[in-house]
Amino acid sequence: HVYTHIHTHTHRHIYTHTHTHTYRHMYRHTHIHTHIDTDIHTHIHTYTHTHIHTHMDTYTHMYRHAHTRTHRHARIHTRIDMHIHTPIHTYIHTHTQTCIYTYTCLYTHIYAHTPIHTHTHRHRHTHTLLYTRIHRHIHIYTHTHTYTYTYTHTHLH
Repeated sequence: HVYTHIHTHTHRHIYTHTHTHTYRHMYRHTHIHTHIDTDIHTHIHTYTHTHIHTHMDTYTHMYRHAHTRTHRHARIHTRIDMHIHTPIHTYIHTHTQTCIYTYTCLYTHIYAHTPIHTHTHRHRHTHTLLYTRIHRHIHIYTHTHTYTYTYTHTHLH
């Protein structure tokens, strides 16, 4: 009994994030983030006898960036990027096997973006104005998923 299984999986994820800041001082700022994730999985298995193979990958990536400028403007920008990817693959296939595994992936980060803006303005007569902007946030999320599956089964007795 020879069993051939060809499996092609295509997953496209389009992620659009629109972020609007409204400040106290009649100032509006808009961020637009667009993420495109493409997953292509191709599996070709040919086997006659079975054994169990378990594969686990764990990736943890954390990126922290602190940037400080001291000119007339004191700007503190802190960005934390965190990417956690834990796939678990469990296969039941053969001692005599032909396994072609193609995995193509574009991943984006799960990140928290925290800007802190503090501006100091000096006027005449040694008058100092110090204020910190307070924002209100508007979030718009758009998700688009596209799945493509292709199965080919061949049985030889």
